[in-house]
Amino acid sequence: MHQSLSVTASTCEPLTRDEAKVWLRLSEDQAGDEPILDTLITAARRKVEAITGRLFYQSTCALYLDGFPTDSTGVVKVPVAPLVSVASITSYALDDTATVMSTSDYTVDTISEPGRVGLASGGSWPTSLRDHNSAVVSLTAGYSTSTGSGSTGVSADCQPMVSAVKLLVAHWYENRQSVVLGGWLQASTLVPLGVEYLLSELRSPEVDG
Repeated sequence: MHQSLSVTASTCEPLTRDEAKVWLRLSEDQAGDEPILDTLITAARRKVEAITGRLFYQSTCALYLDGFPTDSTGVVKVPVAPLVSVASITSYALDDTATVMSTSDYTVDTISEPGRVGLASGGSWPTSLRDHNSAVVSLTAGYSTSTGSGSTGVSADCQPMVSAVKLLVAHWYENRQSVVLGGWLQASTLVPLGVEYLLSELRSPEVDG
């Protein structure tokens, strides 16, 4: 079953500009690089989230489905972690009429990874739906509820992700474009081994579809 996910852009970053400057040991005469740091922090956060399938900050997401499970025991797996809650499930009929499922018809599993949505006893999945984007699951996923940037506001569960962001920012700051050495592409396009190590056990299980 095909799925696509839309995530509301984060307004916070797991690293402040000042934290990045300390990490990089930048001097006062390098203040002109501050806008570069802001860009690199955001890029590094997005890269880490893409690698792990996990969000630093709780965000509103929309999961678009081309259909529901074909049997009553089937579940909808959520391809972003950690799943916090499901606000609504809306289905679209052949004539594009929208119907919101009753919350009593389904259950939400926020313990498993990936998170899951299944039918409650007596519930049933909507049928006779349009072929594409026939349903939208509105949900919240992510770790921290902080409204400010900085590593101190990030959940302890994703501190390795913060460390990976620091390594990426430093790597990209020192290597601002990729180069080819000995026939191998190196520098900015590659992820440092330290990043791979930090994130190796945090990758969210893949969702089929």
